[in-house]
Amino acid sequence: MVEKRLETIRSEILEKIRPTPEENERISSIISEITDILKKWNDTHEQYPYAFISPQGSTGIKQSHLREDSDIDLFIFLDPEDYRDIINASQKNRTKISELFRKYCDDWVIPALIEKNFNEFYIAYAEHPYVSSTLHGYDIDIVFSFILSEEHLQKRGPITAVDRTFYHSKFIQENLSLEQIDDVRILKMFFKNNYSYGDKAPIARGGFIGYAAELWIHHFGDIWSYFRNFKTLPYVAIDFFNRSSENLREIPRFQNDFLLLIDPTDENRNVGSSISERGWIYCLKQIDKFLNTPDARILTQKLLPSFDLSQEEINQHFVVVESIQISDSHYTKIRDKLYSIAESMRTQASREFDQSIRFPDVNYSIYFNPNNKRFSLAFYTSQFQITQKYLRQGPKEDRTRNFEKFQAKHPDLIIKDGYGYVTEKRKFTNFLEMIRAEFKERMFKEIELVNISLPRATKYEESLMAIHVLKECILPFQEELEQILGNIIPKKSSRKR
Repeated sequence: MVEKRLETIRSEILEKIRPTPEENERISSIISEITDILKKWNDTHEQYPYAFISPQGSTGIKQSHLREDSDIDLFIFLDPEDYRDIINASQKNRTKISELFRKYCDDWVIPALIEKNFNEFYIAYAEHPYVSSTLHGYDIDIVFSFILSEEHLQKRGPITAVDRTFYHSKFIQENLSLEQIDDVRILKMFFKNNYSYGDKAPIARGGFIGYAAELWIHHFGDIWSYFRNFKTLPYVAIDFFNRSSENLREIPRFQNDFLLLIDPTDENRNVGSSISERGWIYCLKQIDKFLNTPDARILTQKLLPSFDLSQEEINQHFVVVESIQISDSHYTKIRDKLYSIAESMRTQASREFDQSIRFPDVNYSIYFNPNNKRFSLAFYTSQFQITQKYLRQGPKEDRTRNFEKFQAKHPDLIIKDGYGYVTEKRKFTNFLEMIRAEFKERMFKEIELVNISLPRATKYEESLMAIHVLKECILPFQEELEQILGNIIPKKSSRKR
C-alpha cells in the first residue's frame, strides 16, 4: 500500500517537473545555435586551437534538468598538448591560464556573440574567467576547460577546477537509467524547495549539488531507498574505490568532511565536501516527515515566512546587515567572504576572552540574490542585552607562579571554584551595537554597506528570507546538529559551518 502511494506521488511530481519535449527541443536548438556561432567565428578569424565544443551539466548529455528551471553550460574543451607551455608555466604561476581564458573570452567568445547581435553578456569570474549570456530566456555560461585523459585525472588531478566535468557527465550518462534520472529531478526539486541546493543555498555556504544527487541515486538505486538511508549519510562513506569510512577519515583531506561521497573519476576528491551539515539536518527532518506520512506537498512546497518584521519577538532577537555587490566578481566570492565575516563575528559575539559566554546562542544566515546583487545577513541571539560587567576567569589557584602574577596584577580578584576571577567591563552590551561595529570593521571593497538595523527597519525583501531561514531551518536543529558533529568529527570546530 505504501509503495503504491509512493509511486503515485512520484508520477504526480514528475508530470510537473519533467521538461516537456518542446522545452528540450528549444534547449537543443540554443546549444546548436551558439555552438555554430563560436565555431564559425573562430574558423574565419583567429583559429584558436580547441578540441571540441559540448554542452555539460544537467542540460548536456546528462539530461537531468528540471522544467523551466534550466541553465545551459557550454564547454569549449582545449587539448592540453596545444597549451603545454602555458600549463607547465602555470604550475608555479596559475595566472597564465586565467590570462589565456580571458583572452579567449575577449577575442573569441564575445566578438562572436556581438556579430550575431547578442547584447546581454558579461565576463564572470570563478577560478577562471568565462562568459555569461542569455538567449530566449535561458542563462548560458560559456566555459573553457582542458580535456584530459581519465588516467591523467586519476594520477595527477585536473589542471582547472572544471576539467573533471566531461567525465562526470559521461559517468552519469553511462550509469543512470531514465527512471533514475527522473528520481534525480525529484531530488533536486526537493533540495531547492528546502533552501539547500547549489551555490545559492541560503541555509549554508554549500548546498547539495546535482552531481552528488546523481551519484546518490546511482548508489541507492532509487529516490525512496535514498530517503530511507538519508540519516546514515554522515556515518557511511560511499566510495567507488571500496575504502571504508574509517580508512577515508584517516586521509587528511577528508578528516573534516561531514559527508563522504567520493568522485568515481578521482579517488582524491570528495563530492560531498562542500555540502553543509545544516542542509543535511534540515532536509532529514523533512524526509522523516514525508516517510511517516507520504504527501507530495512535503516534497514540492517551499516553506514561506509566517511572520512579519514588525513583530516584537523578532526585533528582540535578530539583527540584519544589508549590502549590495559593486564589483564584477562572481557572486560566490562575495558569498564566501561574507560567510567568513559572519563566522568570525559569531565567534567574537559568542565568547569573551576567557571563553565564557558573551551573547548566548549566536547564529546567522545569509540570503542573497545574484540578479540584483543584494546580500542580507541575519544574526540571532537569545539574549539581546547583556550586563556591563562580567567575571573573567584567570588561572587556577594551585598554579602558584601564574596565579601570583595574576593576583599581583589584579589585587581585588575573587576566588571561585579554585580559580581567580576579576571583574571586567564589556565594550558592548547591546547585540545590535556590536554587530554594527564589528561588521563595519570587516567591510571589503566589493560591497557597499546599505543598512544595519533591527528587522523592522530593513530595506531589502531578502532580509525577511534571511531571518526566515535562520529562524525555521537552522535554529531549531542546532543543538542536535552539534551533538552529531561531535560524534562524527570530534576534532572539527562546532562553530564551523
